[in-house]
Amino acid sequence: MPDTASGDATTAATSTAEQPPAAGATERIPLDRLMLAMDVVDTMRHQQQLVVTELDEDARQQDFTQRVQQIYEAQGIEVDEEIIAQAVEALREDRFVYEPPQRSFAVRLAEVYVERGKWAIRLGVVALLGLVLWASYAIPVHFHREGQIAEFQSRLSGTLQRIEQLQMQARQLQTRASQPQPAEDPPVIAGQLATAAGQVEASLTEVGLVRAALTPAPEADAYPENKEAWDDTIDLQQETLTEAEDGLGEAQALLDNIAQLRKLGPWLQAALAPLEALELTPAERRATDNLAERVRAAMADGDAAAAETELASLRSKVRQIQNTRQQQAEIRTQFTQLAEALTGVDVESQAAKEVEGLHSSIEQAIGSNNWKLAGSRLEELQSLVALLDREYALRIISKGRSGVWRHPNNNRRARNYYIIVEAIDQAGNRVKLPIKSEEDGRVRSVSKFGVRVPTKVYERIKADKLDNGIIDQRDFGAKRRGRKATEYRFDTRGGM
Repeated sequence: MPDTASGDATTAATSTAEQPPAAGATERIPLDRLMLAMDVVDTMRHQQQLVVTELDEDARQQDFTQRVQQIYEAQGIEVDEEIIAQAVEALREDRFVYEPPQRSFAVRLAEVYVERGKWAIRLGVVALLGLVLWASYAIPVHFHREGQIAEFQSRLSGTLQRIEQLQMQARQLQTRASQPQPAEDPPVIAGQLATAAGQVEASLTEVGLVRAALTPAPEADAYPENKEAWDDTIDLQQETLTEAEDGLGEAQALLDNIAQLRKLGPWLQAALAPLEALELTPAERRATDNLAERVRAAMADGDAAAAETELASLRSKVRQIQNTRQQQAEIRTQFTQLAEALTGVDVESQAAKEVEGLHSSIEQAIGSNNWKLAGSRLEELQSLVALLDREYALRIISKGRSGVWRHPNNNRRARNYYIIVEAIDQAGNRVKLPIKSEEDGRVRSVSKFGVRVPTKVYERIKADKLDNGIIDQRDFGAKRRGRKATEYRFDTRGGM
């Protein structure tokens, strides 16, 4: 049986139930027979071609009835001829055909109520889309507004905090400016104090005007609607506070300058105090007096920075004079010690003349305050006295190589022969001597070095060592106290 049979049959049943019974109808048809008849009608409607063919010929009605019965028998349903006849009659009269009602407002409402589930989903989707669209606009607007309010509150809070800081700074500067003025203050300080006090007062007035302009504080929620006006107001007040801040900065700079000026007087006295114990030369006196006067002039002008610069120059000059006096004292002390260093020493005549000449030159330099020359001559005297005071013996090295030969730098075919010696003092200790190398011209302080000798001396000492591995004559030379030169026991060529 077709799938739509049940639905159409139900519709047909509803339609039949709503129609009044036919005129003259006296008996009620049982429900099961009525339902079976409706089903037959539905089957024949789906078999429309069969109905058209068979119903037009009454003679073939019996054969048609059998065909319908076969259709139901194939489904296990028994249908008698009366039922089929009723169904055919109902089909001819369109008894079970459903006629939809007219599309009135009430019918539309009924359809909406029947499909309320679908409509609810549709309305929900539309509402959700509307909510998303609203949120995509409203949320950014909300947060933008909140951001503007937060920024405004931050600027306003910063401005009020800046007002408090400037007022506190102004009160501190007022306290400094109102302190009693010492009697020894230069006249310029009074003028600077008055200027600083006036600047502080003007800055306080400007800060007060800004506070009045922002009191009471504006409501933050109303800011976005009047953003431009409030921004201009805050900018203007910030500019006013900057002017007040600049004025307080100038006042503070003046007060700091005054404090430094008051310190410079004692500092100047302390810088000049070391000179009282010194005997200055005319040039030194002029230099220090000039610098001190420049410090006082800067103080009189009220310029503490310039006065400190001049004071630093004065201090540097005083230290230079002190260092010079210390160096002069050291020169005198060293000169006295050197004059006594060779007492009792048999100094050779030529060396004695050199010592005497240096003594005389140093005394003259000190007498004329030419301390640079005196220091230079003193260094020469120190070297000469050290040389004359030195005493040692030169001994040939026994262990290891006692002699070497080398090619001169400018002649690879020639040879220079050297005997290796070491300097030993009377206590048996090695003595370091300043030796100038004839190969590179450098001076080194060493105790072991080579002395150039003729070939015959080199060969003689070589043979002495090869004889039994011991050099019998190790004393190569000696330097006696009071003598400048070393006295050699062998012939030498002077190079080392």
